[in-house]
Amino acid sequence: MTVQNFNTDPEMAMAWWSMKRWFMCELSKAAPNPAHEFFAVLEQQGKLGAVVTQNIDSLHTKAGVSSQKVIELHGHMRQITKHS
Repeated sequence: MTVQNFNTDPEMAMAWWSMKRWFMCELSKAAPNPAHEFFAVLEQQGKLGAVVTQNIDSLHTKAGVSSQKVIELHGHMRQITKHS
């Protein structure tokens, strides 16, 4: 999928938005696990420099880690930004 195809192919755009709606529904069901919560405890204790993650689910911040401490290598799914 390229930006050019996405912007010019209505079927590609519809398929992406369909996948996005499904994924967001599934993602909304996800909850932090004890490992995510442990990072929040480490931050509260002043023992956490940062969390570097490739996950796009935002579960570290949902567990209580401040967003300033979470480095998301692949971004996240909290919002969509259109770039021209």
